[in-house]
Amino acid sequence: MSDQTRNPRTIRIAVGAASGLVLVAVSWLVLIGPQRSAAAQVRAQTQTVVSQNQLTALHNQSLAQQSKGLPALQSKLRAALTALPSGSGLPELTRDLTNFASSCSVTLAEIDVGAVSPVVAPAPIVTPSTDGNVTDAPSTAVSSTGEYAIPVTVTVNGSATKLTAFLARIETGSRGAVVGSAQITDSATARIASVDTNSTLTVQLTVYSAPLSGADLAGINRLLTASR
Repeated sequence: MSDQTRNPRTIRIAVGAASGLVLVAVSWLVLIGPQRSAAAQVRAQTQTVVSQNQLTALHNQSLAQQSKGLPALQSKLRAALTALPSGSGLPELTRDLTNFASSCSVTLAEIDVGAVSPVVAPAPIVTPSTDGNVTDAPSTAVSSTGEYAIPVTVTVNGSATKLTAFLARIETGSRGAVVGSAQITDSATARIASVDTNSTLTVQLTVYSAPLSGADLAGINRLLTASR
């Protein structure tokens, strides 16, 4: 067979092969290509979700670690508010003194509350100049610390030993109190008492309060009522 008779057939085969390649390319573009693109998008979205879940898990783990210390923090905050309340705290102080007297087997005779006054910052310490020059006198203006001092005088009757125990309870009580003076005298002679005589203890102490704003109180209450 001559080359001339084979050329048309060869041409037809070449055209058929080319048509097949075109069909494959069209199928790729129309069917396979979009599917692979969609699959890639799904994989990307899946990876994003996995990453977000990992971040959420780490965040939850961190919160769980922090929440373990929440009860201890709440306990410390309650103790601080008891020692230095926002209000006067006088009803609670009266209840504590009554309980101290009962536990020490002494008689609480009187609680006298004095005038409330703001606590002022201490004046700066002035040191004399060493060069002999006269310096301006420091300002005498005082600034309030935001706290208030409440003087309280407590009178209790009982034996000197038990009265000493009562005084110790005041000094170690939950309410922050500064004892200014304490004197035990014989109830009959008003002299310094012996250990076993019926005596009177007069304690002059000062308790403090630190008023808080409504926003601060609300924040503290949220913290105190938060749960793990």
